[in-house]
Amino acid sequence: MSEQKYPEALPPQIATPVRKPAMFLSNYGGFA
Repeated sequence: MSEQKYPEALPPQIATPVRKPAMFLSNYGGFA
């Protein structure tokens, strides 16, 4: 259902955390 809200045009860095909060901290933790 989240995939419909967020277009596939978004990069995997954004699409991944949306579906997996755990990955959000790992991915953005390195960027931030």
